[in-house]
Amino acid sequence: MIADGQGETEAKTLDTLFPYLRDLTVLKLDIEGYEVQAIQGAANLLQHNRPLIVAELQNRDRFEMFRRLVAPWATARTGTTTPRPRPTSGNAPDDL
Repeated sequence: MIADGQGETEAKTLDTLFPYLRDLTVLKLDIEGYEVQAIQGAANLLQHNRPLIVAELQNRDRFEMFRRLVAPWATARTGTTTPRPRPTSGNAPDDL
């Protein structure tokens, strides 16, 4: 169980949810601060599939911890990107 500020939420590992998945090519994590825990619960999945992992981490410390956790399965370089400034014109999709 994970406390989410509004009570508790049941949490299951990716290894528990997908024990036999063998054709995973991309794993996108958008789970607001729980990326490290997700990777910890996906060791078997990562070992057998070695997917491209896409995740947004909020600070450098979390990124470094995440990078160290995925290192045993990494086949490519990890890196960071910096956010681009949002357009202020009326053409941006968020401005619609």
